[in-house]
Amino acid sequence: MLVDENRLSKIGRMAAQKNDWSTVFTCAQGLIKRNNLNPEGFFFLGLAEKAARQPLKSIGAFEKCLSLDESRFDAGIELASQYHILIRNDEAIALLEKYKDMLADNPWYLDMAGTTYNTMGKPLQAVPLFEMAVKLQPDAAFFLTHLAAAYVFLGEIEKAKAIYKNLLLKTPNHQRNHFYLARLETATNSNHVDQMKAILEQENKPEPANVFINYALGKECEDLENWDEAFNYYRKAGNGVKAVLDYRVEQDEALIEQIILSCDEQWYQTKTGSTLKRPNDKKPIFLVGLPRSGTTLAEKIISGHSKIESIGETQYFELVLKMNSGVNSPGKMTAKIISSSINSDLNELGRQYLDKSKYLWGDKEYFIDKLPHNYLHLGFFAAAFPDSPIIWIKRNPMDACLAMFKQLFMGVYEFTYDFDDLARYYVIYDKLYRHWKSILGHRIIEIEYENLVRDIAGETEVALGKMNLDYEVNCINFNENITPSSTASSVQVREKAHSRSVMKWKHFAEHLEPLRLKLETAGIAL
Repeated sequence: MLVDENRLSKIGRMAAQKNDWSTVFTCAQGLIKRNNLNPEGFFFLGLAEKAARQPLKSIGAFEKCLSLDESRFDAGIELASQYHILIRNDEAIALLEKYKDMLADNPWYLDMAGTTYNTMGKPLQAVPLFEMAVKLQPDAAFFLTHLAAAYVFLGEIEKAKAIYKNLLLKTPNHQRNHFYLARLETATNSNHVDQMKAILEQENKPEPANVFINYALGKECEDLENWDEAFNYYRKAGNGVKAVLDYRVEQDEALIEQIILSCDEQWYQTKTGSTLKRPNDKKPIFLVGLPRSGTTLAEKIISGHSKIESIGETQYFELVLKMNSGVNSPGKMTAKIISSSINSDLNELGRQYLDKSKYLWGDKEYFIDKLPHNYLHLGFFAAAFPDSPIIWIKRNPMDACLAMFKQLFMGVYEFTYDFDDLARYYVIYDKLYRHWKSILGHRIIEIEYENLVRDIAGETEVALGKMNLDYEVNCINFNENITPSSTASSVQVREKAHSRSVMKWKHFAEHLEPLRLKLETAGIAL
């Protein structure tokens, strides 16, 4: 019998290395049938259920494995990753802390533990694990790219650049690594541009296959002030993304119209007066605005205050809103979720939000959650947290739309790749902004990006004053703020404030004329 179990274990492990999950599942069944006290069978079962995207079943199997053999660090790290998927973050962190010191000679699970920390917003804990994985397998590109990304989050830009440059020496046509490298440095000559152009000519791929390198070329041509050429590459990149998206801007328009209809003044008045008790008297701050509008800059400045910390961009408020709506919709926010949420218990929603996010808290009185599109949920947030500040970052519409158009967003903000979509979205976004201002005007602290970069101290003092906080000089030294940043502005925010991006759209004015006309016709002040 033991011989059979050893043989099944060997077959199962070989199958797992090949991602042959059917065989892994068969081996799991065989092992459990022969000996239901053998932890290996339940470990294999957990792997198979994980591959089938069944986190609840996977969790049950890994938990059973650990109950039979608590020393199984592989099951512990696998279980932590599944806990995180179901937002059981406290349990995930407890497992990572318990098992991370057992991983010293296992690069695969070092990397998995680091990845789980990183996706939970804890790159400081992730980097040492990634570094150990790379030390064990220094030529493994998979581990190196994870380490480089974590370095960027921590502002260790030179270390990240060194990794990408070394990777490109080995695989010079790797388009994604060219993209990541281009984000990390300002081009001062055309050397890298010429190299990337040669790759495009050599490979002759369709636009969807060239998205990364076209964005990189757009960015570096812009660095060199070759404005028309830069726009051409940005346009090609956007077309490449748009070609593979299943997106219609009408869906976002319907969502926002439903928010305006459901969350009106009467609804808000009936929902205010929350009696939610916050642990340690924690006060969340929602910092919202369009992506690339200056939200990361504002976050860094304001979180420099001694009473304020940032937990980065979390989706926990949106997730608990979906969970409490009763609508089974694992994807994006929808109009149906909003209409089904208006009768939600907002005390319970607020309690769940705090419970999901508390693993990211430090010891400050306030914490910032700066997910840009939380502007969709402001009515629910304002009612659940009646004494919590709301900060809204505004930027010139043309600059805001251009900045979004130039950015590759991974799986979000799908309206940004086409100027027709951008114009329509901006118009409905502006309508939502005016709606929230009419209901929550006294609650919203508005900061204009252009004024902020022109007078950081003055604008920050005004914003803090509206939160009944004194101005602190440390706020203006935001580029020295060591708080990790995983946003699209994670590189720029390490620089000192500048106004180079103010009215930048005028360099592309000819190309942006159709956008300008659409916004102007809709009554948007430019």
